[in-house]
Amino acid sequence: MQKLLRINYITFFVLLLTLGVNVLVFNEKLYKFTVVLILIVLLIDSLRQLIKLIVKKEITFLNSLIIIGTVIAIAIMLNYKNIPYSFFPIVLGAYTILNGIVKFIYSLILFENKFKGRYINILIAMLFFTIGIILVFSPLMHLKVALCFVGVYLILLSLNYLYEYYKDVKHIEKTNLRRNLRVPLPSIIEAFLPYAFLKQIDENVKLYENKTGEEPDLEILIHVTETGDGRLGHIDLYYNNIVYSYGNYDPATRKLHMCVGDGVLLKSEKKKYIEFCINDADKTLFGYGIKLNDIQKEAVKKAIDKMEEKLVTYTPKGYPKAYGERLKKYTKAKFYKFNKGKFIKYILLGRNCAHFIDSIIGKTGSDILKINGLMNPGTYYEYLENEFNKKNSIVISRTIYNKNSLKNL
Repeated sequence: MQKLLRINYITFFVLLLTLGVNVLVFNEKLYKFTVVLILIVLLIDSLRQLIKLIVKKEITFLNSLIIIGTVIAIAIMLNYKNIPYSFFPIVLGAYTILNGIVKFIYSLILFENKFKGRYINILIAMLFFTIGIILVFSPLMHLKVALCFVGVYLILLSLNYLYEYYKDVKHIEKTNLRRNLRVPLPSIIEAFLPYAFLKQIDENVKLYENKTGEEPDLEILIHVTETGDGRLGHIDLYYNNIVYSYGNYDPATRKLHMCVGDGVLLKSEKKKYIEFCINDADKTLFGYGIKLNDIQKEAVKKAIDKMEEKLVTYTPKGYPKAYGERLKKYTKAKFYKFNKGKFIKYILLGRNCAHFIDSIIGKTGSDILKINGLMNPGTYYEYLENEFNKKNSIVISRTIYNKNSLKNL
């Protein structure tokens, strides 16, 4: 496993570095060549499919219409190449505008509640809007600049893997969860990583693995489902025999399709909580066990004690079919709201479950930083999974909680 991990690090480093350098050096020439090559391959494949259907006498009006329409569309794009050339900068611009919208909504919520960071977030939102609009409405004019950004991003991303390879070869032992400022994967990719791992689980995957045989001092639980919003995940903390789960559990205060609401913290016994998540919501949970030293244990305890001072008891009621009330009925969990502090309001794209967990785990030395400030359960999953696969890491165990493992709880 260790040797395979090193090979993966160096392979990703070489591939990303090579691609990044080529994008910088050949820029538009490489991009346009790649676009034309893809179109030609798609054209040949469409014609192959048409011939195959004719030979097998499986041709119908509908499938022939689809294939001929595809061939015509590709032929038009090959003749008017500015159309396919515009795809990437337009998509990049749209993604940037989407980030701007997220930041703008987040800023409005910060202004409404007079939270810190509202001015810097509104400036970042304006910057994203400006860049995105420029790319969408004049894609070819700024194609070279956009590709240069992509090339630099790929090179910086490759350095992440080189650094991980160096640490592994030199056997640099990690005694905390600290991760220096690094270039992250795009948030939209990180968000779906737990779901991607879920789809890979089969009978050969071990439900429990422990590298050292020691009992972890805390566990981070990452939830994911195969359908619906649950594919984006949720994250909890299990510490000192208590599951801490922060979320938008009050239906009466929800706004913007459940993206905003009062922040609610629940504390539950682990076995009942996991049983509920699996049986009621059809979730799979990935639990990553972490070994702490005495200083880190004390830091986590202080963070939780400080957080407890801001809590007031809350009782979910009035919505018997709501997730929170069903959970309370099954687990007898205790619910709380915050009377001060940044977690008074739950904000899906800002102060969410991942930010809450990081506010506690961060006291151990964690430094999971994102360039655009967005953090989701996938951010933690990507980090913890990589740390678990290393020999010298305090992430010592991984447990997959699903219907097959319920009997072992």
